[in-house]
Amino acid sequence: MTTTSNNINSSITIEKIIESTQIVVSKYINRSVIPRREKEDVTMAIVEKFIHQKSKIDRSFEGKSKITTYYIAILNRMCCEVIRKESKHWYAVIEAEESYNQEKSTLAIETEKHTVIKCEVDRLLNTLTLLNNEKAKTILFLKYYFKIPIHNTELKEYCKEKTSEFSEILNQNNDLSKAELYENLAYLTNEIERKNIKGDAIRMWLNKQIDTIIERLNVHGSSFYNRESLAILIEHKDVISSNK
Repeated sequence: MTTTSNNINSSITIEKIIESTQIVVSKYINRSVIPRREKEDVTMAIVEKFIHQKSKIDRSFEGKSKITTYYIAILNRMCCEVIRKESKHWYAVIEAEESYNQEKSTLAIETEKHTVIKCEVDRLLNTLTLLNNEKAKTILFLKYYFKIPIHNTELKEYCKEKTSEFSEILNQNNDLSKAELYENLAYLTNEIERKNIKGDAIRMWLNKQIDTIIERLNVHGSSFYNRESLAILIEHKDVISSNK
């Protein structure tokens, strides 16, 4: 083990990791993303995952920031992974033992949460509109990149008469590497736009689009989106659209 790893292991205790995890989880609870009743379960799930991967995490630390800052970033990413996996189930549970007043309270929270999410989705849609003629392409490529199911209307808006040709390709991406995803998107771009570009060009273009969207969503400190939470917001966009 290197000297850096020894220093990390001696300076960061399990208690400190739990404390940092609680801070991260509380941030999402305060934004009504995680139900308060799930705080302990989510915290322990993240702590267990972090401890299991700690050796690998420590080896990846390059010393460009404080170790605590690095750990917080890792814990935040892990929290977003839990949210993405569990959020669809958290609010579908109705506990029979709750009293009428508790149910009213829960309904109020649900209504408020739905209102907040809809507001954020509207902000996302407005941000995408600013992309003008790249909006359809960006939505399609984002959903493919984040491995979110793509609707036929989204395919058709970009692929036009070649929709059926690319439908199967773009809806079978679960086992692909990032490099393979970019190559497929480059092939799609070349066929639709009659260009001759490589996957690396798509990678740079898509990264720029994602950074632009996140920057606009977070303007004036109104929110704190990253790539994981952006993916969750795009999934919520589909849920809200399907309920209209």
